Amino acid sequence: MCEPFYLAFPLNCAPRLTDPFDAPRPYANGKHEGADFAALLPDGTPATVLAAQRGYVARVGYQRDGYGLFVRIVHLWQADQTFVTWYGHLSRVWVREGQSVALGQPLGMAGSSGFSSGVHLHLTLQHLGHGLSGYSVRDVVNPLLYLRLP
Repeated sequence: MCEPFYLAFPLNCAPRLTDPFDAPRPYANGKHEGADFAALLPDGTPATVLAAQRGYVARVGYQRDGYGLFVRIVHLWQADQTFVTWYGHLSRVWVREGQSVALGQPLGMAGSSGFSSGVHLHLTLQHLGHGLSGYSVRDVVNPLLYLRLP
C-alpha cells in the first residue's frame, strides 16, 4: 500500500507561518487559497525553496498581479490521486518545465515578486478532483493538513 500523500517543509529555514489557508482577502474570491511562510534566513538573505514532494515541473511562469514568479509541480501519487503544489513569489527559479524533481530538491529562491508585501513563500496545494471550490485556484486543499514539519 502506498504511503499517504504528505508535504515536507519547502524552505531551508525555520518554519514560521505568516498567513494561513482561508484567511480573508479583498481579492481572489475573498479567500487565501494557500499558506504563506516567512522565507528569510537569520542573516537576512532569502531562503531556498525546496520541492515539498517528488514530481515533475508542469509550469514555470510569472503573474504580475498574483503569484509573481512561480513553479507548479504535479505529484502523481496513486492511480486516482493527483496533487499539485504551487510555489509563489520567487525571485529566482532553478528548474525547467518537464523536469523531474526529488523530494527536497532546490527549486529556486524565495522573493517578493508579483502581488506581495515582502519576502515569503506562498504555497498552494491542489488535490485534483477532490479539492474545494470557490477559490481562485480550483480543487485547493489546506496545505497545512499535509505538511510534516522538521
